[in-house]
Amino acid sequence: MSPETNPIIGFSATPFPCLVLRHGKDKPDLVSSDMNNHLDSNHLGELVIFSGSAVNLYKLIMYKYKYNGVSIIHSPRLRTYETSILCTRIFGEAGIPVDLNQEPLLQELDQGRFLIDKKLMTPDHKYLPLVNAWQAYVNNLNDEEIDYRYGQKPKSDKDRFSEIFISPGESQRELLSRIYLFLQNLLQTDSAKLHIVVTHATVIDELQRIISAIKTSNQNALAYLGDGSFTRKLQSLGHRIRLKPAQAIALSLNDLRYAADILKKESDHISNHE
Repeated sequence: MSPETNPIIGFSATPFPCLVLRHGKDKPDLVSSDMNNHLDSNHLGELVIFSGSAVNLYKLIMYKYKYNGVSIIHSPRLRTYETSILCTRIFGEAGIPVDLNQEPLLQELDQGRFLIDKKLMTPDHKYLPLVNAWQAYVNNLNDEEIDYRYGQKPKSDKDRFSEIFISPGESQRELLSRIYLFLQNLLQTDSAKLHIVVTHATVIDELQRIISAIKTSNQNALAYLGDGSFTRKLQSLGHRIRLKPAQAIALSLNDLRYAADILKKESDHISNHE
């Protein structure tokens, strides 16, 4: 099965896996300033396929890792909650106990408060000011500007997207501060459970970059941890696979355990040097 169609990517070579799942597809015709959409009922089948694969994976490795259940941790958004409820039901039908917990640290990148102008919606349900705001955010990340906030007026505001923003959203510093904290908390949770983290595309991208940078860059990446440089350079240090809705990637908790102390130093540094 190709990565494009596989509901769980990267499991075979992953010791002590944690499944990081992008929520199911949400309703395409709803754009609101709180971005809190329900799942699209026409695409629930994709989540059923993921859940069935996750059940089979659990049964395959439960004895090897001495698992006694599943822990599903989800962001507070409706689409992640509804995704988690559907997965919980299918695990339950298979006789597998599930702990279900909400985690605010997994919230999507805060996009701030903005006005909705339906004339600026594209035929494929994209809101042009948000598309342009995201591109400006990414451009600043590439320049290692971790304090630039989503929706903040950039130096060159050709698209004038900032006029729709009442207040800008999160910066990369703030986003990664809470992701670092989540990873530290995750390493202290019950290791006798298969962890499934249900969150959003941006958070998943950064989780992958953090773990891949620590795992593959060896001393080059670890040398940056602890003084804020790792956070500024993360976009070039780490890599990620872009997941579709209802698709998960298996990340190894082993890849983080030995780096937990220096990861905390990085977290403390960027939190205390704003």
